[in-house]
Amino acid sequence: MDLLSGIGDADQLTSAREENKVLKAKVEELSAKVKELTLDNATLKAEVEMYRKEAALPSFSNLALGKSDEAMSSPKAFGAGEEFISSGNQVYPSDPVVSLPNINGASNPLCCALNTSDNLLASGGADGFVTIIAWGSALAPNPDAAADAVSKGARVQCNAPVICVSFCNTLEIISVGCMDGSVRFLGFSFFGGKVTAWPLEIAGGESNVKYSKYVKSLSWSQSSPILASSSADGTVILSKISVLDEDELMEDDNDEGIKQVKIEKIKSFHFSAAVECLCFVNEGKSFC
Repeated sequence: MDLLSGIGDADQLTSAREENKVLKAKVEELSAKVKELTLDNATLKAEVEMYRKEAALPSFSNLALGKSDEAMSSPKAFGAGEEFISSGNQVYPSDPVVSLPNINGASNPLCCALNTSDNLLASGGADGFVTIIAWGSALAPNPDAAADAVSKGARVQCNAPVICVSFCNTLEIISVGCMDGSVRFLGFSFFGGKVTAWPLEIAGGESNVKYSKYVKSLSWSQSSPILASSSADGTVILSKISVLDEDELMEDDNDEGIKQVKIEKIKSFHFSAAVECLCFVNEGKSFC
């Protein structure tokens, strides 16, 4: 009887150990989930705080027109269709051509941009990722076409919420402006219906363009790889981006193109307030 009792105790001990392993694995899984949710919560709090501060500032457009914020905050009665931006003939968009579900996962998309061919869309999110997709495939006559287009997109982590993105007009480069004040650069390729993207290395160990406050706007020259970037700290920087060993990279066996770039800061400007937006004019020879 003692022998049988010992066997029963051993079985119970083995069962308890296995149950403990399962519980331990579950605890580790839940701990990882908590860390992920904590990070998402922190980024969303930072995003909310940013927009709260923005809302507290007087509107630049109001000041430019000589109006006070009170005049702009007063309610205005809109007629049918006037809630939308309209053209001269009163025709305005009301139905989306396509909706891309969860393009930035569970996080809010904060910005987007199209490349010069209008076939690639880059979207920056509060989770610190940039998603690049071939959005045209979402128009296929398939109920899952939009979801498939998003799932096949390339995602690159930037370690801070992405405020603005912009495609270079002369090179396959994407500039990314982040909440931590940094401007990062991504390479991308689109071949055979497949989109790939990767972070670019900066030659000479130079850091990316960095501001003391978050980036507000990015704009590329139409005729050359010159980037204008602005920040909430009132600084504007003009940078020339050069590709290193381009011929050698084109002969590489893998499908990635540009891997390394050199940043040459041309000039910087300092203003007393945040620079909200930038654009190049005169075929990229001037900017405002």
